[in-house]
Amino acid sequence: MVLVSKVRRVIAAGVALLIGGGLGTSAFAEEAPPSGAQPLSAVELHKLYRDKTWTWDNGAVRFIDDGRRFLAWVNGEKGESYGEGRFTLSDSGRLCLRGKWTDSSGTQANTTCFLHREAGGTIYQKRENDGVWYIFRHDPVRPGDEVNTLTADDTVTQPVDAIRRKFNG
Repeated sequence: MVLVSKVRRVIAAGVALLIGGGLGTSAFAEEAPPSGAQPLSAVELHKLYRDKTWTWDNGAVRFIDDGRRFLAWVNGEKGESYGEGRFTLSDSGRLCLRGKWTDSSGTQANTTCFLHREAGGTIYQKRENDGVWYIFRHDPVRPGDEVNTLTADDTVTQPVDAIRRKFNG
């Protein structure tokens, strides 16, 4: 459970980076995929994230299948923010969030991508560029796996609407 909490903090920090925050060093051990691990296909990524909410300690992102849209919110060190845009999937195992993030100081465009590899049924994930690999889902799934933070419940729309109201008076 400690690992999941640390992973969520790193992911949330990554999202906070989109709105100008910093990403510190990883607080958990790197778990690189073995040689021969294969990228997840766009179809596999779609099955994993389609119409799901990925919940973090201080926010969440909703992957809306219709139009491949995403909606997200964060309440981090720099305060509340929300993001909206489109997500893309590729056969190279990339899931990218391309959109605009709004906080109390304004709106800015940004893109954040995550890489996914699979070996023996275990899925590995990392934030592209500056992330570290970790096990996203064991095979079989374990109680502390990050994949367990994906849910069909929409816990994003209401917080985003509330943040929008604050910013728009």
